[in-house]
Amino acid sequence: MGGAADLAAVLGKIAAAVDEKSGDVCIRAMAPAFLRVLRSVTPVESGRLRGSEKIDSMSSGGRHGEAEVAPHTVYAHFRNYGGTIRAKHAIGHKRGAHVNLSDRRSRSDSYIPSHAVLDGFLRWGGAGGYHFARQVTQAGSFYMEKAIEAAPGPCGEACSGAISRLIAEAGG
Repeated sequence: MGGAADLAAVLGKIAAAVDEKSGDVCIRAMAPAFLRVLRSVTPVESGRLRGSEKIDSMSSGGRHGEAEVAPHTVYAHFRNYGGTIRAKHAIGHKRGAHVNLSDRRSRSDSYIPSHAVLDGFLRWGGAGGYHFARQVTQAGSFYMEKAIEAAPGPCGEACSGAISRLIAEAGG
């Protein structure tokens, strides 16, 4: 074979590799890149919200790839979009274990969990001690949207690197 035929064969291999594998190599590079972007814009108090963010799934076929990246805390939606939390009229622990006030054996006047709902009040600790409120309204931080806006650069770079490696492996 001559130079033109060799070039055509190599370009054919590259085209086939891109058609068959580009979705997979790109999504495997882009999902972790997006997760890093998301974690960089997630509001942090305790780190629990950021720590709950994970890549749930990745799928690909040919030149297409998809990933699902999401937070996994009860309050993630509230933190992103905002809203109002209202107290219930009971004593309860943030993990759902409830104290039965009618049963004196289970009542402990000295122990009320730090994020408890107490007789119609929300309670949380902070600077200066504990704070009480019947409801708390919080503006959303829209951190998911901020991540989506910030992602094209890092995700594009990740995909570009993955495609470059794919082309090199295919003989380019």
